[in-house]
Amino acid sequence: MKWAKVPLVSLMLLSAMTRIEAQEQTADTKKDEKANDQKAKKPAAEKISVTGSRIKRVDVETVQSVTVLGSEDLKNSGASNVSEALGSLSVSSFGSYSAPVVNDSRGTVTSVNLRGLGAENTLVLLDGRRLPDEGGMGVVDLSTIPMAAVERIEILHDAASAIYGSDATGGVVNIITKKDFEGTSVSMRWLKPKEKGGEQRTLSVVSGSSNERYKTLTTFSYQDSTPIYYRDRDWTKVGSSIYSFPANYVDLDSADGYLNPSPNCPAGDLGDPADQVSAGGPQQCTFNYALASGFAPKSETFNVMNNFEYTINDDVSFFGTLRGQRALRTWNMAPNADSFTLEKAKVTDPTVWTYLGIPEPTGDIDIYYRGKPYGNREFEDFNNVFGANLGFKGTLKDWEWSLVTGETKSRKHNFNPSGWYLGAGLTQAILDKKFNPFATSFDEGTTETINATFYQGWTVTDTRTRTTNFAVSSELGELPGGKIGVAFGVDTTNQTFLYRQDQQSNLGNVIGTQPSENSEGDRNVTGVYAEAMLPVIKDLEVQLAARHDSYSDFGSTTNPKLGVSYKLADFVKFRGNVSNGFRAPTLKDIFGGKETNFINMKDLPRCRAEGTADENCKPTTEVKLISGGNQDLKQEISRSYNLGMVLSPTKEIAFTFDFWHTVIENKIANIDNDELLKAYANGKTVPGVKFKRTGGELSDSADGTKKLEELLNPLSNVGKSINQGWDTAFTFNQKFGTIQTGWKTDFSRRTMYKEILAPGGEYITFLDKRGIPKYRYNNELTLGMDGYTFLARTRTISSMKDYAETGRIGEYTEADTQLSYKHAWNGEITIGAMNVFERKFPLDFTQRAGDDQRAADLYDMSGRKLYLQIDQTF
Repeated sequence: MKWAKVPLVSLMLLSAMTRIEAQEQTADTKKDEKANDQKAKKPAAEKISVTGSRIKRVDVETVQSVTVLGSEDLKNSGASNVSEALGSLSVSSFGSYSAPVVNDSRGTVTSVNLRGLGAENTLVLLDGRRLPDEGGMGVVDLSTIPMAAVERIEILHDAASAIYGSDATGGVVNIITKKDFEGTSVSMRWLKPKEKGGEQRTLSVVSGSSNERYKTLTTFSYQDSTPIYYRDRDWTKVGSSIYSFPANYVDLDSADGYLNPSPNCPAGDLGDPADQVSAGGPQQCTFNYALASGFAPKSETFNVMNNFEYTINDDVSFFGTLRGQRALRTWNMAPNADSFTLEKAKVTDPTVWTYLGIPEPTGDIDIYYRGKPYGNREFEDFNNVFGANLGFKGTLKDWEWSLVTGETKSRKHNFNPSGWYLGAGLTQAILDKKFNPFATSFDEGTTETINATFYQGWTVTDTRTRTTNFAVSSELGELPGGKIGVAFGVDTTNQTFLYRQDQQSNLGNVIGTQPSENSEGDRNVTGVYAEAMLPVIKDLEVQLAARHDSYSDFGSTTNPKLGVSYKLADFVKFRGNVSNGFRAPTLKDIFGGKETNFINMKDLPRCRAEGTADENCKPTTEVKLISGGNQDLKQEISRSYNLGMVLSPTKEIAFTFDFWHTVIENKIANIDNDELLKAYANGKTVPGVKFKRTGGELSDSADGTKKLEELLNPLSNVGKSINQGWDTAFTFNQKFGTIQTGWKTDFSRRTMYKEILAPGGEYITFLDKRGIPKYRYNNELTLGMDGYTFLARTRTISSMKDYAETGRIGEYTEADTQLSYKHAWNGEITIGAMNVFERKFPLDFTQRAGDDQRAADLYDMSGRKLYLQIDQTF
């Protein structure tokens, strides 16, 4: 147990600087406290590592702002996974992404987004080493890290490319895993929302042992959860789509391009012509997709992790981390929705129109069909991850060194067991009068056609990351303030990306999928870095760092950093940083195939062609958006500034304030759809962008005379963003008799967020728009006595403009509560509730009905959630 004092001391010291409440002492007498201290005693001058620097030091107060969440903080958060715990922090300005829909281009992952600069700009480390991204997307799936394995999480509120390389523009999350534990601990957790669906069960086992030379710790974790469906939530129980059963259709040679309903459409399914720009269009047949679509999948996840260390001699140790995950997520969506063309020239039998029950058109027709006969769409997502890091570390005279090599492999296999069908066979069946998309009943010929055209597709994404890291650090020379700390290192990385899709989908024969080519790519990266910590005088410290990274695909980049801290008095410290940063395009950004989604967007070219004023232009619903990779992408570049202070007049009180400013150029993204259409309405064009309107093909023209059906919008280095804000926190801890009290407040305020979203465009201010709140803050109270601990917390998100910017989405506050009891049998029982008062989050009624009215990254759809956790150590 003599190893355990370092993390305990570091957490206690960091509490004054980083607003993290020190771990409570549970003993009631000085005798017990002394005994606990003796078990974990370390030399007073022991050096430790702090996220944001490669140099070990005694004083954990560095030039950066670092927040530490200990294991107790994570349990008190009530979160089921690491992403939830981080997403509820005020510094997660715009929330976090957790796969709200299966066909989201960001994938089925859980991630973290510091300061609203994007999950792709938040670097995630595991024990100080970079975690491979998910499927080549540049985003780490935090669900691969079991909560039971986490000792603490260190969050660096500063850009750090000069230390760690790519992806650290928004900050760094360093997940520190447990390594020192004797015995076995079992944890069981049940979580149940009041609303239907979303139940979770978690079982975790942590087992550790050690002797004089060897220590090992293994964590097993299993979690399953039930799906949440649109039909089980008030605001999504009705979702109206123009892709219907029976079908709508449009005569491509008609002047207006309006959709016409099937003559067999039930009267109750006839809806308003929501996609028409001007009045006068017919009612269309609609389909309620909410009956089958899900917010969240049925999931089953198993994680295992092992940390070990073997002391070869006094100067050298061998250590390693092994981890694996197998996850199965099963998503449900409504029957397949897409349009296909029936060419009039191929209709040689005029009785086909009688069979279909529609008037003979003047030209070809597009049929907007919901494939109900093929069943609901299902997506079975299998994700397997295995990773290993092995290395040596030690000392050589006054130098500390480490050499680590590792490999992580990931395979994501998506299988579609139902809901898909082949379009070519379907159109031929219509011509043969064996399938009628405008009918609601089936004959024998229809059944044969369904069986013949039914199809099961699949995709497979394989990624592999190999790394080697060599680092040395020491003290060289001395300045008036103390010894100079230095660190040097070399990192090498090899990444491979392989994407495969079934042949029929590749050829574009499967309704509801976009033709895509199999793709693959690889890259090699070499990075060298140097860092120096200069104690210029007693209370003035300067950090200098620089890193050069060379990529085999897009080139090289060098990024420096300067940090300064000055202690004005024992209880007042000022700090500041300026640094360059970058984000390399991911392998999926470069080599990824085409992806399809259905999006609402303001079609200004058509509104203006119809004579509708811009301010009255309503979104066109369900436009097919096609995106994909781009092999001409360059790196994003950034510059960040931070200025802050720490005020701690007593050991019980701490106050921090940090101002930050970040500029990002050459942003890698799809051009904003609304801004893209606005640019074309104003006569501007963008290479690679194409439009398809009713009766036409994909072309460079944005002519607005007919309904927009498809938009090809590939990734590009589209523009520039300016981001600015400040974070502040206050902590207070005091014991009153036998009652230990604690209070924490953290507040994050965004003061600027504007972007250029299209080449040649102007800055657009996004702050205060839907999904981009100005501020977030949390308040937390804890009371502890005789083994009992009570916690109450509020989490607040500011109001925002709605999508149409004609009104506001109101401020929203949720309250959580928790009670835990540490009993005499070396265990703990915890009960709690999240959103205990069942607050309803505000909806945006200017968006179409359904989940489009929820800012999904900010608001949880689960409502009140109750949980029970039992922990027992043997």
